[in-house]
Amino acid sequence: MVVMLLVSTNMNAQSFLDKLKDAATGVVSSLTSGSAKQSTIIGTWSYTGAAIEAKSNDALAKLGAAAAKSTLENKINTYLSKILSAGNLKMQFDANNNLIVTLKSKSKKGSYSLNNGKLNIKLSTLGNGFNCDTNLSLVSLELLVSADKLMTFINGITSFAGNFNTSIKAISSLLGNFNGMQIGLKFKKVN
Repeated sequence: MVVMLLVSTNMNAQSFLDKLKDAATGVVSSLTSGSAKQSTIIGTWSYTGAAIEAKSNDALAKLGAAAAKSTLENKINTYLSKILSAGNLKMQFDANNNLIVTLKSKSKKGSYSLNNGKLNIKLSTLGNGFNCDTNLSLVSLELLVSADKLMTFINGITSFAGNFNTSIKAISSLLGNFNGMQIGLKFKKVN
């Protein structure tokens, strides 16, 4: 009888914890909805590393990508570290759709717009603008594109801060192997 009571109490406690976790997840999801909104993107974001997400609708492909995510991000970070390191790239978004991109000590002014979680960045070094998907959590912002478009973005944000041609060629060669995935940059909010 005592064992049944203990098992029942343990199951009720676990059920309560599961419900509490589900509720907390729902609240966080409703606050961020996974993609950036104007009110949540305002502030200064500091680069922390590469971000990867599977584009496939196939659950097995997504599971495989999730399992390899850390390894792939580390490999990309190795190449990106020749150009970008944690903290040396910052993006500052304000409420008036102004954007300041700072790489090392050089800054470039531009603008941005958001539409259904898609971010459009306008900098003179990016031509008519650059569109990317966003993933937003309480602690990070990811800007994601297909691998070939990531090189356009990297070229645009590094062009005003120095010559990185050799490193960019190596990254471009690596990214050619990432079909079916979105690759991008991850940032953390600093203010």
